Amino acid sequence: SGGGVGSTQASPTLFRRLGGQAKLEAIVAEVYQSMKADAGLARFFARFRLQALQDRTVEYLRAEWGGGEYEGPDLWIAHAHLGVSSEQYDVMVRFYDDALKKHKLPVQETREVLDSVEKMRCACVDLDNQFRAMFEQQAQAMKVKNPLVRKATRPSLCNMQVGDTQASQTLYKRLGQEKLEAIVADVYESMKADAGLAKFFAR
Repeated sequence: SGGGVGSTQASPTLFRRLGGQAKLEAIVAEVYQSMKADAGLARFFARFRLQALQDRTVEYLRAEWGGGEYEGPDLWIAHAHLGVSSEQYDVMVRFYDDALKKHKLPVQETREVLDSVEKMRCACVDLDNQFRAMFEQQAQAMKVKNPLVRKATRPSLCNMQVGDTQASQTLYKRLGQEKLEAIVADVYESMKADAGLAKFFAR
């Protein structure tokens, strides 16, 4: 399984019982700040916008725990290329435990949250780096050899047609629907979080 929403079989009332949106956002923010400050995990956040990652995690957990729908990439797609070790996942679980205690969640809800997070391990951890190697091999295969930057007149948007970019006819097939959706979702999350572009997404 790719670790989609519902994969941990958490209670559909957990989101409500843990305190709803505000409480979930506070817990996730606490966890991400701890991970970013941790010497063994900080490298995972160097290339990403932290707020966008937090927002995506909140969306996923909210749906996983009965608070709505989720339309982003699943856990495996989001983590397979990172090469997360079991020891690093242990540290993240500890940060969740710390955050839950800090925000004074009841014992039952704490137990359910940690159980759910633990069940996500198999979709996030790459025990022998096979997932990461697969992603890197695919990425290398898709790189254009000796890329040339050509100056050209910008085509009129009114006259552009599908195919005008002269992209490979096999690019979509090699990329895949799920990967394409994940890439587009990440781009839009980044644009939405950008101060100069956010106004375009206000409505």
